[in-house]
Amino acid sequence: MTNTDLSAAMTSFADDAPQPPIDLLERVETRHRRRRRAQAAVATCAAVAVVAAGAGLLRPAPETAQPAGPPATAGFHLPPVPATVPSIKQAWPDAVVADAIANTPAGRPPLVVGVLDPTHWLVVSQPDSGKMWSYAVADRKYRPLLTHTGGAVFQESLAVTGKAIVRAVAAGDHTEVWMSTRDGGNDHRVGTVNQKDSNSLWADDTNVYLSFNAVPGIFRMSLNDGRAEPLDGFDQFRLDKSPWAFSDAGPLRNVVTGQEIAVARSTGAGPTAPAGAQPSSAPSGEETVECTPAFCVAWDAAKFVQRPDGSERTPVPYPGVEMIMPGHLLVSDEKLLVDPLTGVMGQAGPECRYEGYLAMSGGVIVNWRCKGSLSQIFLRTEN
Repeated sequence: MTNTDLSAAMTSFADDAPQPPIDLLERVETRHRRRRRAQAAVATCAAVAVVAAGAGLLRPAPETAQPAGPPATAGFHLPPVPATVPSIKQAWPDAVVADAIANTPAGRPPLVVGVLDPTHWLVVSQPDSGKMWSYAVADRKYRPLLTHTGGAVFQESLAVTGKAIVRAVAAGDHTEVWMSTRDGGNDHRVGTVNQKDSNSLWADDTNVYLSFNAVPGIFRMSLNDGRAEPLDGFDQFRLDKSPWAFSDAGPLRNVVTGQEIAVARSTGAGPTAPAGAQPSSAPSGEETVECTPAFCVAWDAAKFVQRPDGSERTPVPYPGVEMIMPGHLLVSDEKLLVDPLTGVMGQAGPECRYEGYLAMSGGVIVNWRCKGSLSQIFLRTEN
């Protein structure tokens, strides 16, 4: 999706008031531009979803309900588009669909910032009212979770671990890290980092890892005592809601284990980014590559999928393809979702347009504009 298209979609979204949430899509566009600028040479998987040993796949539909492609084997599966494309819910039965989430109890448009589990989402108001709710998708009901202090909350600066909700908030020229239990209890400030404008974080039950817009590098803070320090060996790396850090024209590297995955690039006349993308920062003579540990999308004049080492390079036969980083998905022509590892294919609806995604711990929420209404679909990924 081009930046021009996304800006037009945002304008349409704003005009549809009170459809929620306006600022959500502004932040999606900002995230899209930031990823294209900082990740044009190589990007990481977003969301905690993928493990290097074997790429945690989105759960496919049972064989009887899945006409879209063959089961996963070696190589990529990019089948022709059938005459009748199954819905996303048919293709991925575990998908959770929320249509037109109502305004929060504060009377303001909602912003989804995380998930406690696939059917209970963390929601704040836009603008932030200082309260966070758990939203039950099936019942369409809000439950108060916590009254948070320290500043506005956004999805790129929040993570849900097995025990806690961890968030980074702006505090002048530094950043504060706060955490509570998953039920909203014991909300407290953990510590501060002397950097501002955090653009992503990832956390486990021991540490939180942060990166910032102004400077490369990753900071690690203990959730036990609040001590923060730059992470050795990650001076040129950034995060994108995942333990897998990326660097321009470099490898993927795991912030917990240090494991590294080299990323191969073909040489030629240089990267040619798709229409609307920001100029690539890849070295001259290298194509543009965006990667998860499972696979990469590479493009010069055409687009390909390949393994990070460059093997199994396969042309992408669909128009208008871009990568949705968590979950290994391609979105084609703003309507079609394809998992190239399995051939599973689905669409939100023939009259729906893709409007970006929200990466978060545990999965990805894909936004669709369907007949003027915002539909948000959560796709769970395996850890």
